[in-house]
This record gives sequence, C-alpha cells and structure tokens, in this order.
Amino acid sequence: MSEDSKQPVTVVISAMVRPSRVQDYEEWQQGINNASAKFDGYLGVDIIRPSHHTHPEYVTILRFADYEALRAWEQSEERGEWLKKAEGMLLAKSWVAKPSGLQVWFNRPDFEGHLPRPAYYKLVIVGMLAVYPLILLVDTAISPFTAGWPHLLRLLLSVTFVSALLTYPVMPTLTRLLDGWLYPHQPDDD
Repeated sequence: MSEDSKQPVTVVISAMVRPSRVQDYEEWQQGINNASAKFDGYLGVDIIRPSHHTHPEYVTILRFADYEALRAWEQSEERGEWLKKAEGMLLAKSWVAKPSGLQVWFNRPDFEGHLPRPAYYKLVIVGMLAVYPLILLVDTAISPFTAGWPHLLRLLLSVTFVSALLTYPVMPTLTRLLDGWLYPHQPDDD
C-alpha cells in the first residue's frame, strides 16, 4: 500500500433537504453516522445544521484514517442500504473528498479522477522554490516598517504574509507551471 493511501481523508457532503422531510433526514443522519462509526478507520463526523428553516442545507464532514478505510465504508452494503433510505428526502447533494495537510496545494482541480500525490522529493523542491523567494521578498518589503518591532512579532507578520501568498497565488501558479514534472504519467484526456 502506498504512503499516499495511508493519510487521513476528509469527505464533505452538502445536502439540501426537502423542507417537509427535515425531521426524517435528522433521524436518517443519526443512523448513517452510527453505522459509519462502526467501520475501521472511522475518525469522526461533524454536522453543520441549517441556520434557517427556509434553507435546509446540511453539511456533513466525515473523516477516515485513510483512503482504504473510506473506500471500505463507501462500498459497503450497509452504506448502500442507508442511501436507499434517503431517497426522496433530498433536493440536491454534493460530495467532495478533501486531502489533508499541504497536499491541497498539489491538487488538480481540472481532473476529477484520482491522481497519486507527486513524489515526496518533488513536494520538497516545489515548496523550497515557493517559500524561499517569498520569505526574502516579504522580509525585504516589511522590514522598513517593522524595524523597531520585537523579533517574534516581525516573524509572525512575515509568516502571515508568506502563508497567505503561498495559498494563493504562488502555489497554484507554481504547480500549474510544473504540472508535467509533478504528474508525468497523467491519464489521457478523452
């Protein structure tokens, strides 16, 4: 089993419930959550309930220890039975798996299948290519304004700017530019 498949995975499920079926959905949600909790690798579930009855959208955040544990739950007969019980309760539903940690920077939003995470050394190299110049740039830009500040406060401000810039636009741009190197064996586009 690869190192990638042994990382925690989070699934975010958004469900727009028929207003007349909210109570049924609450009971169903409790049942399916209890069922998923019995599976190996289950780490927990959080439910964000609707803030107003006119927009009954439920968001469920389900966590498993790794992809294989999630897959076992998803392919189980028990889950299939629970999904059948939900028929007629929903107006709309969406499901999104979210990676954990820094892997989010290396996602391919244009690709809906499963791509393996790039090799570890490639992640390190791309990280260095992004972080080092940003640290230099931010430090140079803010140092005239923070010259008299305590070191830890200057560092906090610098880290805040670097983190914000890494998340967007630096890492998405850098991973797009290095796409062929990060993902050399991409599936054919049909």
